[in-house]
Amino acid sequence: MADKAKKDGLNIYILSAFRDFEYQKNIWEAKFSGKRKVKGLEFNNKDYTDKQIVLKILEYSSMPGASRHHWGTDFDISFSNKNYSLNNQLYESGEGKKLYLWLSKNAIKFGFCQPYKDSPESRSKEYNLGYFEEKWHWSYKPIAVKYQNLFKKNMAFLKPKDFSGDLEVKDIYPQYILNIHNDCLN
Repeated sequence: MADKAKKDGLNIYILSAFRDFEYQKNIWEAKFSGKRKVKGLEFNNKDYTDKQIVLKILEYSSMPGASRHHWGTDFDISFSNKNYSLNNQLYESGEGKKLYLWLSKNAIKFGFCQPYKDSPESRSKEYNLGYFEEKWHWSYKPIAVKYQNLFKKNMAFLKPKDFSGDLEVKDIYPQYILNIHNDCLN
């Protein structure tokens, strides 16, 4: 896919791919503690309940044990090799928009889909929670669908735990894993 994009005048950078539990936990804990900024939590995290913090983090970050990046099927794809480019606004103009439009048209030809497209409420009648749109996040569908189905069959045994705020997600975690765009389903 990167070779085809290059022929079409675009560079593709993979900013993140496989993440193990510990890596995801480090991201989560930094956000939960306030060491890493979370959109919508503008004050000291002590000003919020654990539930409020968890729900804000879950707008764009997966809880440890529940990230599609754990499966090795999901990639954060960018027009730049800088992490700042993981921002939806940057995909609405310039190089970001060119890449997003190219991916929207061509990624499926290479087996990729965008799991977090549109708003969580518009994706599913079954779930009302889920991650917000991430124009940079793309999933390799042939394998991801298998893992998604395995998760659904075994989710009672796969409850995410052992991180700050884990008690706050015990009843909602399936929605965040299962509420993806129809393009990424069977």
